[in-house]
Amino acid sequence: TAVTPAHVQEYIGISKDYNVFELQKALATRDLPKVTRIGAHFASNIRRNPLIVTISSLYSYFSKVLMLHSLKGSPDAEMLKALELRSDWFLKEYKLAATHYTPAQTARVISLLKEYDLRSKGVDNDTTNTGEAELMKEMFWKILH
Repeated sequence: TAVTPAHVQEYIGISKDYNVFELQKALATRDLPKVTRIGAHFASNIRRNPLIVTISSLYSYFSKVLMLHSLKGSPDAEMLKALELRSDWFLKEYKLAATHYTPAQTARVISLLKEYDLRSKGVDNDTTNTGEAELMKEMFWKILH
């Protein structure tokens, strides 16, 4: 029997369409429908997609986007080294994100990630009934708007 994406998702829990890398791409291009779909999937499977892990991945991603802004005009080889990337393919994705987010917008996203990290831990969470799933959806919405 051939291994299909459905097998991988069923037995390992990794979806081809609903994973943090697809979320990063969707946020990078400000693709609201795709972010909404991925967010709903993450929220419905919060144990497989914990908010803290998602925030950590997005923090790493947007930190590199912010760093890329400061390297504007540098040769690609220098950017690859500074961002600790292994291929031009990844660099293209970060460059695409940098075209959709100004340095100030990128810094704002990083600030939002910090806020939601703290809120997920109960700090300054004004609504005690707000669970991880709701915080996650709210965070994605604020990143895009």
